[in-house]
Amino acid sequence: MASFSLSQNAAGTVLYWTVSGIQAGDLVVFHIRYEPNDNNAHYRRFPADGTYTASGTTYDFNCPIEPGQHYACTVNINLAGTNLPLQYITANGSPGRPSNWTWPTTIYSGAPYENLTAAIWSSFESRINEFRRYKGGSNYGFTAPVSGVTLLNTCFSEAEAAISGISGHGTVPAVRELSMAYLSGLADALNVVT
Repeated sequence: MASFSLSQNAAGTVLYWTVSGIQAGDLVVFHIRYEPNDNNAHYRRFPADGTYTASGTTYDFNCPIEPGQHYACTVNINLAGTNLPLQYITANGSPGRPSNWTWPTTIYSGAPYENLTAAIWSSFESRINEFRRYKGGSNYGFTAPVSGVTLLNTCFSEAEAAISGISGHGTVPAVRELSMAYLSGLADALNVVT
């Protein structure tokens, strides 16, 4: 029966996979995502398209990972409907400081509120979680924004709470409103984290 094992280099930048219990000619696909799952924003499949073909009873593979990040990993053999049981691993080392958040150019003072899309907001939530992990915390469980639906007050209050939970954060805006001043205030509160 097929199974797989995981190991990593000392720096936590490379993940090594070994699949065993397979046969020559078996098709192998590797799946990795952040844990806890962030709506698959950081899901990766190897290879991106197609499959690897085993030449023997084991198959070795490696991929890049980020120090300090938590991962869930699985393998699919012969494109079966189910994957092998998930395995979890935390990369060695500490993550580097994330880059500062800047709003896209479509977000500006006086812009239509529709410009703040669910995709942009999800990216902002992901950056907040990058800062949380950088400071040794866990991902915040955001409510996923829905594409085509105006962002709810819940989205803003969750962002405020998630930023407030980061050690060394700046001042979170006191007045919650969909304005450039408010959005800039959220970004500034996050970007001062060192």
